[in-house]
Amino acid sequence: MYRAKFRVLRRTESTKEVNRLREPIVVVDLSPVNTKNQWDPNGSEENAAFWEATPSGEAQLTLTPEEAVAYPVGQAFHIDFQRDDAGTWKRGAVTLFDGAVEISFHPAEGAGKVKMNVQRVGTVLALLGDVCDPMRGALAVLQEKGETNGYHAARACWSVTFTPTLG
Repeated sequence: MYRAKFRVLRRTESTKEVNRLREPIVVVDLSPVNTKNQWDPNGSEENAAFWEATPSGEAQLTLTPEEAVAYPVGQAFHIDFQRDDAGTWKRGAVTLFDGAVEISFHPAEGAGKVKMNVQRVGTVLALLGDVCDPMRGALAVLQEKGETNGYHAARACWSVTFTPTLG
């Protein structure tokens, strides 16, 4: 399992069309915690450690107004990521940099995303294994079937959970 720590920066109320009807939604924008901010002016060792490992990223959730109540501006969340065959999130793009990886996830159904830049060496190595190993297996299955297009490969599922935290 991988853990990041993000904070709610803003909530935007809007509507979306469903079966020709406009339904209310709330778009919640989150960003990685940093060492000091208006919610934590003295900073914390935990936030400094998360900031060092994940200095940039973004998360956006599209929720019903009832669901959005749990995401007030300023609230911090631990976001846990785990490969899970029963998971409801899909891995998006993976971009490799020297010593870092940018990885994104999105719900299989509905709207939302989580994208982050990960720099902690052990985490980068583990993420590369969790991303590449299932992809390698899915591509081998395609190759056995005589397929030539890698976009037809099955994507690994992930569980992504948001847990409120102090600070």
